[in-house]
Amino acid sequence: MPGLAAVGPTLVVAGAVDAALPAAVAAAAAVLGAVVEVLEAVVLGAVVAVVGAALVVLGAVVVAGAALVLLAAGTRSRQ
Repeated sequence: MPGLAAVGPTLVVAGAVDAALPAAVAAAAAVLGAVVEVLEAVVLGAVVAVVGAALVVLGAVVVAGAALVLLAAGTRSRQ
């Protein structure tokens, strides 16, 4: 039966694919994990940069406010 003769090599190939599949999935998971780690670091860095910039702006506002208060106090003391 020629049809049954073709089944043997097909089963061998299917067995090899089945055996290699867990290693391929593990490798893909490792690559995806590394990509996620890099993306997390980039996003976290961007968040820190934005928060830092916001704090710098807030500090400038506080300094400007303090300068206005001191200026107003100096103006009142002269009157």
